[in-house]
Amino acid sequence: MTAPRSAADDGAPRGLTRRILLDCPLPAAVLVERVEVREISLPMRLAVGAHRHPCPVFGQVLRGEILFEVEGQPPQRLRAGDLFYEPATTPILHFDAIDEPATFIAYFLLGPGVDNVLEMVE
Repeated sequence: MTAPRSAADDGAPRGLTRRILLDCPLPAAVLVERVEVREISLPMRLAVGAHRHPCPVFGQVLRGEILFEVEGQPPQRLRAGDLFYEPATTPILHFDAIDEPATFIAYFLLGPGVDNVLEMVE
């Protein structure tokens, strides 16, 4: 993932500003049939547990702080406004509300015949 940056000048109306907040290459081409958007709330100190999804998931924290760790990457502390990416089928070791309730929006990129499921892993 890359840091926020300004979008190229593409003839937008004067005074309009846009910043790219997330530019995340996917490991392979993904056929997306539909996008499911969910608002998800976690009570204080809830540890979701290691899990994975069958599709890529993008999201943004709205409130609270979340301990986030994708397998093979260092853990990070996500705060309100932070964006995240969960690669398809990759274990998410931590997605835990820390010291207060947390709410986030998640965008699930679903392919043909794929349902959004949360599969717990050991």
